[in-house]
Amino acid sequence: MKIIFFFLFTFFSLNVSAFVNTSSFDYCSSTPDRKTIFYIDISSINKDDNSWATEFLNKTNFLPREKVEIFFIDTFNNVIIEGMTEVCYPDLSDSDIALERESRSRISRFFTNDIEESIKRDQRLFNSRLRSVLSNALRLVNENEGRVPSSNVLNLLSFEQSRFSNQYFNRVIIYSDFNNSNFESLLVGNYEELNLPLKFSEVFIYGVNSNSVLSDSRFKILTNSVSDLLKRNNITLSNFSLNLNLGNQSFEGLNTWQGLLADRDGNNALIRLRLVEDINQNFFSSWMFVNQLGYVSITGSKICTQQNCSYSLVLNDDLNPLKRDDKVDLILIDHNNLSGQITAPDGLHKIMLEDGTLVDVIYNVSFEKSSSSRF
Repeated sequence: MKIIFFFLFTFFSLNVSAFVNTSSFDYCSSTPDRKTIFYIDISSINKDDNSWATEFLNKTNFLPREKVEIFFIDTFNNVIIEGMTEVCYPDLSDSDIALERESRSRISRFFTNDIEESIKRDQRLFNSRLRSVLSNALRLVNENEGRVPSSNVLNLLSFEQSRFSNQYFNRVIIYSDFNNSNFESLLVGNYEELNLPLKFSEVFIYGVNSNSVLSDSRFKILTNSVSDLLKRNNITLSNFSLNLNLGNQSFEGLNTWQGLLADRDGNNALIRLRLVEDINQNFFSSWMFVNQLGYVSITGSKICTQQNCSYSLVLNDDLNPLKRDDKVDLILIDHNNLSGQITAPDGLHKIMLEDGTLVDVIYNVSFEKSSSSRF
């Protein structure tokens, strides 16, 4: 308990808006739909090697106003310690900068620093304090030197329900070597049925097997086990390797839709979509829910003309009676309504009517945009 209280006290002054704000901007007044959360497994840190921190700092970019949080996973004492919370990245969109400039009178413009210069100053302060927070991991490492972890990262993350809100698209980055003996159950495939609260998050895990303890075959078993565990918890695993690879996707926005699915016999079921879009109008880390059937991962794209937008989505797994590779083709009727069908590719799935006729399996779907259904 001594460590817990010590660090909560040490980090308390960093968990405020003044963390990065030297100007008049309230960066947290409106935040984008994405939030980045960084978890650091202190049992994986070599105190003579800070490459884990350098890699995070060099490869991670943030959106204007994006919420950024950092936590230390203390597998020695079975606790997760706050490092930085409720901090928003000090940047404004081009439209926000234009509005800010327009709101300033001629006199205030003369006496006030240029907006871009103020933002750059805040960003330098953010980067400096971010490095300071990450360096505190070494204190925990030194406090627990010589001890053996009594838990593992995934077990502790299962208690993190309060950290996650489905109103955000959560980008979760985890540094862990996954080498300590408490992962043996994962290595043999007999892992316990963990309920992880990171649902609908995109997860990037790096530092895996950094000490080369695992053979290639054991590493493959571990990879498949972790991937399967996260998949069953409706989590997208986008990176599980030694190095951090955040990919080339640029987040554009999160939209959720709620509606009805109707089969050929007129039976209806509640259906929902959670679509995460990049700047190229591609959907990633997205999900579809059908009442009494469950969730299924989907990918696809959107094409817009002057008249309307069409959505082409594909199921990534079976969701009986829906099948992997089934297509969801939708048309945006107006800003708040989608309509279309779910069909099998190339008429692959058919049913037989009472008269013996084979017909394609088709489900009609309709959606209304709904922020309240952010599942």
